[in-house]
Amino acid sequence: MNRIAVWARRMMCALIVALTLGASWPVPALAVSGSSTLADSGDQYVVTARSLNMRAGAGTEYLVIKHLRRGTKVTYLSTKSGWWRVRLSDGTTGYVDKQYLTSVSASQSGSYTVSASRLSLRARPNTKSRRLATLTRGTVLYVSQLNGDWGYVTHGGQSGWVAMKYLKKGGETKAADVKAGSTYTVVCQTLNVRKRANGTRIDTLKQGTTVRVSRVSGDWAYVSYSKNGRVREGWVSVKYLA
Repeated sequence: MNRIAVWARRMMCALIVALTLGASWPVPALAVSGSSTLADSGDQYVVTARSLNMRAGAGTEYLVIKHLRRGTKVTYLSTKSGWWRVRLSDGTTGYVDKQYLTSVSASQSGSYTVSASRLSLRARPNTKSRRLATLTRGTVLYVSQLNGDWGYVTHGGQSGWVAMKYLKKGGETKAADVKAGSTYTVVCQTLNVRKRANGTRIDTLKQGTTVRVSRVSGDWAYVSYSKNGRVREGWVSVKYLA
């Protein structure tokens, strides 16, 4: 009996320690499926599924309160039992499966074209911020991140914030807009680097890569860039630069 009592006391102590450590151990916010970025309260995400159930609680046993269509924007609030509590634009809150969401920045990054006659490039995402430059209609920009209704853009080596409502998705840069001696950003998912203009491919560049143009020939630009700790050079199509 004494051995059993001693064993029981040891097991009880071990259980108490385990519970104590488990309760005090910090649990980080879960990441979006396919991304290593941790979610922060207030971050915006987009539904990627054709139809995503929003539930009253964190689990499939809870009532479905809404069906969210692909492209619906939600704001992340918190995490519970692997489910994300989110808020819709109309104020409705509920729980969704995080694997069917992607960050707004990730889904909307890429090339955009200025649709307004004149658009201010500002130092911060608000209309009271200092104006850095004025962009004209047709200018192609690279949007890398969002902050509410504002996008952080790069054009010709200059970066700043613009109102997204004055941009339209897509666009190709014209050769006349690319200047030797300036830096630009790759706007397509993958850009081929060639040995000669329209020649053999020697490398590829990812979206967001910064390149410096040294000369332009027709619709091609000879650029230099850094990759794997080395400076490399080659020809790329100007229409995929911003």
